[in-house]
Amino acid sequence: MKLCAEEGNLQARNMLALAAFRPRALSSQCCNAIDGQGKAVGHDAGDDDLSDRYTDKPFLRFVDAYVLRAIGHLDEATDSYCAAMVPQLRKSFGEADGGWVEIVERQMKFPPQLQDQIRKIWEDGKARFQEGNGEPPDPVQFAMIFVDRNFGRA
Repeated sequence: MKLCAEEGNLQARNMLALAAFRPRALSSQCCNAIDGQGKAVGHDAGDDDLSDRYTDKPFLRFVDAYVLRAIGHLDEATDSYCAAMVPQLRKSFGEADGGWVEIVERQMKFPPQLQDQIRKIWEDGKARFQEGNGEPPDPVQFAMIFVDRNFGRA
């Protein structure tokens, strides 16, 4: 984990994340649901970038979802998927309790104030991004860049 312990450094580093990303044509869903045969289904099931992103890194879906939740852009389908996976997460990580958010926080060793810090970075940078790019920032792209820069793609 490459998380900077000082809040000021975290905020400064991640203002770059808002400045660096460009909107994309996907909705705010970042995680595909999985059908009965284990295949991805959903609006971006055929998107090679997302498929490649999660290949051999299934936990990364949950870290991306964690950031989307922190900024208020986690869609219901992804939240439901993450919640449905709690028994498997508990088994995989030897966790006795907690929902998917708590499991992510423990596994990644996130500090208690991280969600608030992520939300502040998002809120502080939205207007500047829109001014500089003429369109609102894409929350999914922000989440992915935030995760990649801070947690090395988990």
